Amino acid sequence: MPEQVASILNRAFAGRLRQPISMRLHQQMGELAHSTSPEGRIDQPLSDWSLDIEERDDDLYVILSATLHGAHLEEWQTRTANHWGRQTGAQLVIQFTMDAVTRIACFGYYAPSLSTNAVAPTPLPPPATLAELDIATAPVGTFTQCAVGPDGLISFHESLELGFLYLTRLSHPARTDAGFLPSHMHHVWPRLSLRGITMASIRFSLLNCPAIRLTAEGDCVGDLQYAGPDGWMSNLIQWTADIRRDEVGLHFAVEARSSEASRTLSFRLPWELLILRYPGFLPRSPL
Repeated sequence: MPEQVASILNRAFAGRLRQPISMRLHQQMGELAHSTSPEGRIDQPLSDWSLDIEERDDDLYVILSATLHGAHLEEWQTRTANHWGRQTGAQLVIQFTMDAVTRIACFGYYAPSLSTNAVAPTPLPPPATLAELDIATAPVGTFTQCAVGPDGLISFHESLELGFLYLTRLSHPARTDAGFLPSHMHHVWPRLSLRGITMASIRFSLLNCPAIRLTAEGDCVGDLQYAGPDGWMSNLIQWTADIRRDEVGLHFAVEARSSEASRTLSFRLPWELLILRYPGFLPRSPL
């Protein structure tokens, strides 16, 4: 899929559409691949992409299509060809609907039609394997996703643009009447931020081993922020994160130090959260 198409889809899944989207790409980009083994893979180039997205009552209606034809074939790519060469105008068409609940659960979308006010306390999700998943316990909501600590939930926010992880303890976790975490919760300061770490980098590091240790040292490798969003900050000079994946999720043990204080946090990202927000962590073979 062309990067332009994927980018528009991701933004539409997570944010409100002010008007319908209609996009056309007339160049050759992307491919349709088929294989039963790496040696038997064949590729069909795609061109003339079309994307139409409409939002109705917080549900998205998507139609994506591409022509099964490539005008530019490289001779050295022996597995790439126009397999629909005799069918002029043959197209690949994908049509689907994404409802508001799915948009909230997977992308943190804000749906005014669903309550965002907490109505009932929520127990901590119990450890569960992939065979025992209870998606209803996933600690996610609008603008929100949480890890499970030994004594409560921990707000777990990733900033892809800055390469930061933000970790903040929460008090009195609750859920909305729709079953999600509310968009506004009570934070217990200080907030710990770690610079130079993303979920993508963690996933790649865990591809060939079940546990890793990440460390950072410097004048400012993160910060401790006190007393709310407008409070003062203390720069971290060192942090260490021991991360391991097992049958009940992704475990973190974090130690951070500034010139003034130290901070430790231990928590788990349950599979119910990972499967919704970070499906790339799903194992290729049983754990």
